[in-house]
Amino acid sequence: MAVAAPLAIGGVHDAFALAAGGAVVVLLAAAAVRAPRGAGVPLPLVGFVLLAIWSLIQTIPGLAGLGGDPAPGSLAADVRWAHEGTGIAPVLAMAPTLADARTAVVRWSVLAALFLLGRLVPWRQAAASIALAATCSAIVAYVHAATKADAIFGVYRALQVDLADVPYWFGTFVNPNHQAAFLLLGLGCALALAVEVAAAGRRDPVPRAGDRLILAAAASVVMLPALGATLSRSGVLLAGVLVATSVVSLVGVVRHAGRASPHDHAADRRRLAVIAAAVVVALVSAVPLAAPAFADMLPWWSDPDAVVREPKIRLLRESLPMFRIAPLGGIGAGTFADLWPRYASVPRVAWATHLESALLGPVLAHGLAGAAAVVAAAAVPILAIARCRSRPGQRGRRLTALTLVVVGAEGLADHWWATLGVAAPAAVLAGSLVGGRPWANDATRARRRSRWIHGGLAALTLVAIFADLATRSERLEVRHERNRAIARGAPYVRSLALRPLDGRLHAVIGRRLAASDRWAQACHHAEVAARFAPILPDGHLLDAACRWREGDTEGLLAALRRALLVIPTHPSEALARFLVAVTPNPATLAAAMDAQTPWGGLAHRLRDVSLDHALAVLERAAKLHPEDPTPLDLAVRLWLRVGAFEAAEAGAAELRRRFPTTSAPYRATIAVLRARGAPEAEIRALLRDALARGDLDEDVRDELRDLLAQSLAKGGPNDRAQARRILTELLSRPSPPEVRIRRARLRDRLVGP
Repeated sequence: MAVAAPLAIGGVHDAFALAAGGAVVVLLAAAAVRAPRGAGVPLPLVGFVLLAIWSLIQTIPGLAGLGGDPAPGSLAADVRWAHEGTGIAPVLAMAPTLADARTAVVRWSVLAALFLLGRLVPWRQAAASIALAATCSAIVAYVHAATKADAIFGVYRALQVDLADVPYWFGTFVNPNHQAAFLLLGLGCALALAVEVAAAGRRDPVPRAGDRLILAAAASVVMLPALGATLSRSGVLLAGVLVATSVVSLVGVVRHAGRASPHDHAADRRRLAVIAAAVVVALVSAVPLAAPAFADMLPWWSDPDAVVREPKIRLLRESLPMFRIAPLGGIGAGTFADLWPRYASVPRVAWATHLESALLGPVLAHGLAGAAAVVAAAAVPILAIARCRSRPGQRGRRLTALTLVVVGAEGLADHWWATLGVAAPAAVLAGSLVGGRPWANDATRARRRSRWIHGGLAALTLVAIFADLATRSERLEVRHERNRAIARGAPYVRSLALRPLDGRLHAVIGRRLAASDRWAQACHHAEVAARFAPILPDGHLLDAACRWREGDTEGLLAALRRALLVIPTHPSEALARFLVAVTPNPATLAAAMDAQTPWGGLAHRLRDVSLDHALAVLERAAKLHPEDPTPLDLAVRLWLRVGAFEAAEAGAAELRRRFPTTSAPYRATIAVLRARGAPEAEIRALLRDALARGDLDEDVRDELRDLLAQSLAKGGPNDRAQARRILTELLSRPSPPEVRIRRARLRDRLVGP
């Protein structure tokens, strides 16, 4: 299982959790029949089992409403309010997102079972399997990079990752941080095996010890650059910790061997030195690959507030109020994605589906049970390190336990419990470090209890699998309905039962109801969507449509203000048509704008739908941003487009009065002159007079000279020669690539290459 886990694209998909659960049930049944004697119950296993049971309890309908009417502000109260007017009875479970919560039961049961089964595996075997799997994952990343693949194994494409914007090498994981965590786990196992072989060879001869050392070092050298290419800052830094610790351990082994027999192990010492040097060189080669990620940290030195604006830190700060919602029982797995939009401080950001912390994520989702499981999991490597310190010759085992600590530290700012590709091998490795201990001296009694343990955990996993399968088809339908807004007749009842707090789903349902002229219900879902997902415009726009139908002008303006704050920077044409429809008077739309409205993209889209609305937006933007000449400049172009020459001339004159040291007024004036049919000589005179000013910046002067060269290109031979001289000089100055290309093409077109 530890080897197969990462081969299923990181083990993120729900189907993989079910497949892993089925495999675990078979293994548990086989272990129950075999009844190993070493089947005691360590504290971590109890924590994981209790967490799985508590996750299952969170999905039982009716438990959240046992005390009568839900308390105001509670999750159950929100669920009940979301169902008002629908005629559908709400499912008041402790976890509102039933489908995700049931999948979490499967995942926690699998981790508990793997921890138990890992106790039957020698830690060296578990570490070797994980190191081999991580090496294969790194090789897959190299193959993807060499073939310039944009899909994992050529099959799975991560839609949420823009490969042009995030140039990391993806291996078998969608998330680069999860890939880094798995490579970190494999790297620690490989280094630990190298240390163990080197140390064991000093005590007893190990067959083919040299070959094993070389294989472990080769695996480390393969993984380190791939880890750096994931652009994981914590991964690279923690890899340095593992490498430094392993090098120190190897040096200790060599020194001990030298004191024992200084002349017998010279070759081994040289081999260890070469291996250590190769690993260090590989680590150094990984740092430049990760340099772009570390470059993002440079502003932190000059701007302390940049640390607070870091996405993961901002997400953590936004999530802190959620811990007060259900501090004892937890909000349930999957609920974070529906609650986070209410607390998000920055609109138009990537959607957060989980709290980015393996430490705090289970605590938020499962309350005290999650906290107990995290403490129990952290106790495994810490206790293993403490035990190894009192035993001689345990360097490799101690480094393996340190690897779990390091991977856990990487998870402080990332969440990989739901990623079985990382969590599954980590659970197996933790179980192998704990090892098996008998219940009592009575072997028959120990085996009987062992059967109960394995059989009970297998039964829990089976229950979780069947509970998850019961809602799997509905979960897929909800996902399709929310993302694609499928045709009417979709499972309305089941949709609300599975994700009652999903603002995006309520917006889709509201639009569907409005299309069928059921405005009363549509307006309720619009209100729910606006409250549950305020960072999305959908609910606010639907609410605006409701206010418009009711003739509520003040409500319409308020809804539009909320919508315009969060509309995309480049809105769609459908959105522009909707805004024009609900604001027949362009002044109404302009009145709803404020300084944060992305007016540029909105005006650009509106000009193809309604020029009056586009002009109203630009005029309003010019008042809201008096320091920016762009709104008035764009307004001049639109006035020229509709033939309003007097307004365009007045706008250009206003630009010259307010922004005389920028290029915008001259561009606008040239556009007006050409629209009037003025000769090019008049345009050149205007530009020469402007260049004679002494208060222009060099960048503005270059833009004006560029405009002059374009005008000269339309003149006679002398003018074209002067244009080429100007362009040649401009090409020697730094400028954006697209500007240089345009200037070079114009120069070559004038006189030839």
